[in-house]
Amino acid sequence: MSRVRPTRAPTTAKPRDWQWGNGSVVPLFDGRFRAVLTVKGKRFMREAKSEDRAWELLRQLREEHAGTAITTDQFLDQWLAEPGRRPKTQRAYAFAIGLVRGSLAGIPLKELRVADIQKALNIRRKNGNAYSANVVNRVREVVRSALNVAVARDLIPKNPAAGRGLRLPKVTWEGFEAWSQEEAERFLKVMRGHQLECWFTIALTNGLRMSEISGIQWADINLDKRTLKVRHQVEYPSGKLVPLKTRSIRTVGLHQRVVELLGKSGEGFVFVGSTHHPVQPTVIRRALARGIKTAGVPRISVHGLRHTALTVLAAHGVDALTLQRMAGHSSITTTMRYIDSSQLDKRGAEIVRAVWK
Repeated sequence: MSRVRPTRAPTTAKPRDWQWGNGSVVPLFDGRFRAVLTVKGKRFMREAKSEDRAWELLRQLREEHAGTAITTDQFLDQWLAEPGRRPKTQRAYAFAIGLVRGSLAGIPLKELRVADIQKALNIRRKNGNAYSANVVNRVREVVRSALNVAVARDLIPKNPAAGRGLRLPKVTWEGFEAWSQEEAERFLKVMRGHQLECWFTIALTNGLRMSEISGIQWADINLDKRTLKVRHQVEYPSGKLVPLKTRSIRTVGLHQRVVELLGKSGEGFVFVGSTHHPVQPTVIRRALARGIKTAGVPRISVHGLRHTALTVLAAHGVDALTLQRMAGHSSITTTMRYIDSSQLDKRGAEIVRAVWK
């Protein structure tokens, strides 16, 4: 009489991150359980008295052989699929990984070397032209962030994208596209009476981002104190309102003209389109282009209005820390680009003379 494999009720011991191809646990005739993992045609097995313990042993096997069982492109795909990122960040990460994924495909994660990263960063456009130094450096930062996760999970001993052995193109600073204060005032004069005059006034006096201005709600404004609490932004192209990161939330003062234009408080969004949703970027860009043509000022982008505001504020002596706070920059290195070093030298000399009379 043939022996019959015993049947058992389903168990909930299976890990939530388990996937087909990552190994299995099989029952044995003697009542024990065997964890099985196949890597590159080689089978690894461990046995346990309970099914729960077998799944734990399988998890250990996966961790021990993860670097050889998974290729670099597979790991990058899994890293990209992890939830919790903002849509804009996710798109930027996906673009960066997409540029290097082909070069890293098939390379076992545990065998990834600096030379592989260097080769992958030799990215080119479809027309054969090389990407800018700025793009290459940003791609490297994304890859380094992803591989930092691999290091933290003990999949690789060190991060090959973080070493000094990489030779990256040098990013050259070419300055901002910005108006002078006189040009900004000329533009605002032309926009007097326009439905977006208040929008452009905030952009040129406070230096907020387009997404932040369009995300302003009446609840964020205190007309008595003439202040605005910047705490949301509109995510494009979805138009969804999302909260800012804690370090980016800030309160800024409002120009008197903005207070006059706002008048009495209302409800919902301050700047809305015909559908009562936040004003669309195309509407803003179209109004900017017409205003530029009428005012006869140099052509700049909507983001150039932010550069203009911060440049003018820095020229009037606003210190770097205050400017960083107003702009919502995460790093003061970005803010320092707006500061003229000669102004800092002059201000420092005046302070020394004032202190040591």
